[in-house]
Amino acid sequence: MHLKPYRLIRLTIAIRPQFVAAFPWGVVVCDEEQLIAMDYNGQQIGQSEIPQGICAIAAHGETGLAIATWHQAESALYSLNLEAMRSASL
Repeated sequence: MHLKPYRLIRLTIAIRPQFVAAFPWGVVVCDEEQLIAMDYNGQQIGQSEIPQGICAIAAHGETGLAIATWHQAESALYSLNLEAMRSASL
C-alpha cells in the first residue's frame, strides 16, 4: 500500500483571515470587512466587501457561500453566488 505524502501549499493573502471556506476550485477567506477568493495556485480570483458583523461562513455547492451576521442585536443570513467572480477570472 502506497500513501502519498501530504502536500502543503502556502498562499499569501492581503488580509488577516478570520473565516475560511474551501471549494473544489479554491478558497474564500474573510475578515470583518472583505472577502477574497483565490485559486489553489494563490491567484486572487476576486474581492468583495461583506456585510457588517460576520460571525460564520459556509461553502455550499460548487460556487455558493452562506454568510451569517450578527449586528446591532439582529441576525441575517446572506447567500452569495461566486460564479460571476469565478467566471470573470477565467
